[in-house]
Amino acid sequence: MSPVFRGVDVTAREEKPFRLIATTLVVMGAREQLPSDRDGTGRLAIARSLARTAPQWPPHVGVGGRSVHSTRTDVPDRTARGVLDRVARWLGPPGDPAARGRAEAFPYREVVERYRHHGRTYADPALVEALREVHARLPAPRTLPERLLADWLPSTFDQDDGDYDSYVNMPVLERLADEYPGADADTVHDAELVALLSDLLIVEGEALAADPGAHPQRVRTHATLQALARAAELAPLAAGAVGVALDSRGGRRIGRDDTALAGWARLRGQDVLDRVPAPVRRTVESAMLPTTPLHDEIMFIRSVQIFEIVYRQMFRCLERAVAALLDGDPVAAAGELDDAGRRVAATPVLFRVLTTMSRPAFAHIRAHTDGRSAVQSRAYRQVERLSAVRPPAATDARTAPVVITGPTLQEAFDARLADLGPDAMRPVAEAMLRLDRGWRAMKRTHWGITRKIIGSVPGTGGTSGADYLKGTAEIPLFPGLHDAAWERAAG
Repeated sequence: MSPVFRGVDVTAREEKPFRLIATTLVVMGAREQLPSDRDGTGRLAIARSLARTAPQWPPHVGVGGRSVHSTRTDVPDRTARGVLDRVARWLGPPGDPAARGRAEAFPYREVVERYRHHGRTYADPALVEALREVHARLPAPRTLPERLLADWLPSTFDQDDGDYDSYVNMPVLERLADEYPGADADTVHDAELVALLSDLLIVEGEALAADPGAHPQRVRTHATLQALARAAELAPLAAGAVGVALDSRGGRRIGRDDTALAGWARLRGQDVLDRVPAPVRRTVESAMLPTTPLHDEIMFIRSVQIFEIVYRQMFRCLERAVAALLDGDPVAAAGELDDAGRRVAATPVLFRVLTTMSRPAFAHIRAHTDGRSAVQSRAYRQVERLSAVRPPAATDARTAPVVITGPTLQEAFDARLADLGPDAMRPVAEAMLRLDRGWRAMKRTHWGITRKIIGSVPGTGGTSGADYLKGTAEIPLFPGLHDAAWERAAG
């Protein structure tokens, strides 16, 4: 384990009692025998009216079917009554806020188990309302565990009005990275990326073990194994954090023995995941709240979370590159740009996992995530906005504007080019060009996969879908690289 993580425990914090007025919870189960409205408040009737009828999901497990998690029967307290009892015990009796549990003791796992079994859309209405009530009554958080809980709870009840970030739980992953004691955000984000990939590999291995011989599942498991093998390129700071060499040689030797491949995938994923700091593992586990019980949505959410971390790390590289240029240090700026370029250059391994998504499966996911679109990605837009001045991009009502204060990287480059001359700035220009090519290649790949999976249907963010991505794929990250200033710098 990296020294920055050794001995760190984010739960070791001074405890402040919640000033929470506990409320009596109506215990019910949407798929169990419903109790009567004992307290006469009508809350049960409201909860009952909010229940949604799930469609008939595919009977098989794995690609195109249900998740292994949704079929498990060996998890204690899986019932709505059991989960609600745990939440009620955590809250404590009404009028006794001092009896409320610590934030780090909140029953995350039990809630996540329930949501992963049915899907966020079909979660028990009483549980959803109870979690909404908990969030509404939280006092101002004072510790990291309390802030993580406050960030996480909205994802349990905002199915109808949430945004892209809450769908993939990015506020929680960002919070942990930004406030992890004794470690910088870059290192924690890279550790999160490795944990996300490792967790996905375990999930895919479990699905293959449940249905050996399923070709689509074998392909995805291999692709995920290859992605984990390239994790050091996607998350270079994670090598020290997890303290293990990342390779896939064992998977290649297995060949077409699905049982052996499934076992190797689970073993390899767990081995790496166990080396990730425990607070990161717990946060990654809680950040999986799919809207459906479909196996493909697990892969989709993990893939989006990984891409979001890549974008955030790229943005931080660009911020440091701009600062280095303003300080007159083109060598440091080129190094930051090369770091960003290597990360984006490794993304094809992630797209190989995404290409295993079938059209029917993604159609289900789109139907359950209406209003949550990748055009809302703040980190993606930050990368493009900090790179160069550009016209406003397509957005929707749920998309918060991205505001960049200070010069863009293109502007900082142009200013230093005038001061230092082409020879001094050539390493920066070449690094910018490599990053530009990698970024556009990534967008072209995204367009191709989108065309394959959704065809020509409109995008969820009000765009034209694949046609919109095609149009943006050739827009340079640094348009100024192709003007006279760049020609002089490139020689």
